[in-house]
Amino acid sequence: SAALHTAASLSSLSLSRGALRGADLTPLFTLLQATGASPCNLLELSLRSNKLGDAGARQLFLSLSIGGRSGKCRLRALDVAANQLTVGAIDEVCTLLSALPSLVELDLSLNQLGAAKTVARAATSLAPWTASFEAMQALPAVLGNLPAALRTRSRAKDLLIAVLTNSSLCELRLDPGLLEAKEQLQLRQKLERNRDQYRLERDHTERGAYAPPSAHAAADADSRLRLRRLSLRRSNLGKISVSGGAPAEVPLIGVIFSNPLAFTDASGQVLPMETLDIDRERDLICDSFREAKRALKLRFEHATTDRLRTLVTLGCCVGLHYSGHGDPSYLSMEDGRGGAHFVAVAK
Repeated sequence: SAALHTAASLSSLSLSRGALRGADLTPLFTLLQATGASPCNLLELSLRSNKLGDAGARQLFLSLSIGGRSGKCRLRALDVAANQLTVGAIDEVCTLLSALPSLVELDLSLNQLGAAKTVARAATSLAPWTASFEAMQALPAVLGNLPAALRTRSRAKDLLIAVLTNSSLCELRLDPGLLEAKEQLQLRQKLERNRDQYRLERDHTERGAYAPPSAHAAADADSRLRLRRLSLRRSNLGKISVSGGAPAEVPLIGVIFSNPLAFTDASGQVLPMETLDIDRERDLICDSFREAKRALKLRFEHATTDRLRTLVTLGCCVGLHYSGHGDPSYLSMEDGRGGAHFVAVAK
């Protein structure tokens, strides 16, 4: 506890294999919330192989969400593998992905997130015309576990939607069994798109807008990622260290896209929304700023109210670009789960 409060510049922390529970980590939760004047400089946190359970994980994810919304917590990598988590913690994971836009890596493996799916598959196989006598004997137990299986499927879809509407997460480790094969493919494709965009943004930031686009940007991405992490550990948040030079404040322009999949009308009916060509517009924005030859950083986010609040509280954000459906009386934002969130102009 004392070490955490005195290590203001701590950037990497490992508390793995300590049999820790949520009650043991109260000082850490306070640090992550960053409710005081000082920000939380922690970039990497490992709590692998402890005993957080769903209750401790909820406290952890809530603390990170509070710090993320205020812009004072910029954690990039979180490892909570092997912590006895179940699907009961997925709601808080979804909230975390919406509230902490700095998060790039999340490890949820070696937990019990998909345990109930085997029950759902067993129930599907118990068709009356094909079930054996042994299967019929097991039917009461299977049916008794069906509610848990249905909750698992619902939470799995919530997690998938949270990732599909996230623009910063590049690595998510899950055990097989939570997502169906088609959903796993969607997940991999989305994470790959995020990684590609992350490389482009990092290349733009680290090489500078004055440098021409590099044909070798993807080839040397891993080496520049290691340099970036070292630079962040030696620098204050919001500063970018150039090799051989002093830290320089780089202006930030926030770009938020609202592209919800559906909305609910006045009668309660869920209706689809027309989708926007976000990838093309993002390319046009990047090309325009390269041609303008200005040293600045672009930050792309989905247009949720949490992300907007984070951008305007960062301090170095000098401009904001919004793309989405509009109306004279409201702006169309996203609710973090693929739905529309209409924000009145008065707000």
